[in-house]
Amino acid sequence: MWIIFSLGEVASVGVHAVSSNHEGAKERQKIGATVVAGLWLSGLLSVTALALLPLDGIGAYFRLLGLGGEASAEVRAAGHGYLWHTVLGAFPMAAAGVVASGFKGMGLMRPALRVTALSVALNALVDPFLIWGCPPLGIPRMGPAGAAIATNLSSTLAFFLLARGLGRDFRVSIRWRARPKLQELRRIASTGLPMAMSNVLFTLSYVALGRVLTGLGPVHLAALGLGQRLESIQYTINEAFAAAAATLVGQWLGAGRPEEARKAARETVKLSAAVNAPLGLLCFLLAPGIIGVFTSDPLVAQAAASYLMFVAVASPLAAAELALEGALAGAGDTLPTLAAGLVLNSARVPIALLLAPKMGVQGAWLAIVLTTALKAAVKHLAFERSSLPLLVKAKAPSSDG
Repeated sequence: MWIIFSLGEVASVGVHAVSSNHEGAKERQKIGATVVAGLWLSGLLSVTALALLPLDGIGAYFRLLGLGGEASAEVRAAGHGYLWHTVLGAFPMAAAGVVASGFKGMGLMRPALRVTALSVALNALVDPFLIWGCPPLGIPRMGPAGAAIATNLSSTLAFFLLARGLGRDFRVSIRWRARPKLQELRRIASTGLPMAMSNVLFTLSYVALGRVLTGLGPVHLAALGLGQRLESIQYTINEAFAAAAATLVGQWLGAGRPEEARKAARETVKLSAAVNAPLGLLCFLLAPGIIGVFTSDPLVAQAAASYLMFVAVASPLAAAELALEGALAGAGDTLPTLAAGLVLNSARVPIALLLAPKMGVQGAWLAIVLTTALKAAVKHLAFERSSLPLLVKAKAPSSDG
């Protein structure tokens, strides 16, 4: 599922960077063409995702986790149903993300937030009817597939509302039937594709790490899942800083002012780390109590609490890493993000295997912390040394007159 979401981010990440660049260059009228190019790219990638449907993705996932013989036919069928409908909804989800990126590029987060809140509310409202069914309304019980359909409906609504707002409220001309320029597609793809590939590698690294955890004991995989759900609260905050960094860097580069772009990125990184430090401290001190609210299994609780304590220590670095990732995206220089993900996310598994004999499951948690710190350092160096590909060169003064 996360791989499908990552494919959808190819266009949205690229559109965010290029739209920010246009806004900084005071060329807002070009954002509409960028959004349309992003929608074309999203459509192409969605068709690619559809072509992968015949593959047994759910079966492969269970086998990678070492649960191939334990997953029942019912669980597999539910997984297949959810996956199929998620892929079928890949385009509306990606399309909504692309149009929202147009807003982000202009630095207008509130309209996108309002639409997102409305679509989430719709999703929450429709979910029970489609998952459990509603015989009086003639709606059959669909199980997990119903959850995917509800997401598809809310994504479609978000797309239409965002597109309408972009054109009506902010006068960004969107010519739906216009063919995108190859240069614009290339700029979007060259920025978004490395980021998406990095996210895919990140997902796969956790699948492989899940296999290691399964070998240490089935409760540890459950602990990781629980810990990550709670950690996602901080991750959402960090994503906001990453989006801000991408917008600020892109706009300053569009204005032809690289030093201001670098300064804005540094300040965003500092602020994100400063916000996460007290949150991490609270999480470290309260980890056992927080976990106890969500599980009564003492073994799962103990492992999940230790996971939260490890990641809490590294939370300022994780925040800085994500902000730097946003800054690199805004600069159109995302290959370092891919390189760091390829090497360091992949390194988590052998490091965990190396530490596990002496540290047990805490060796896996330490592997995550160490690689997070290294990724933050690598991305910091990459941004400071970046050639800033999206920098708009100042035009030479005219010799006329």
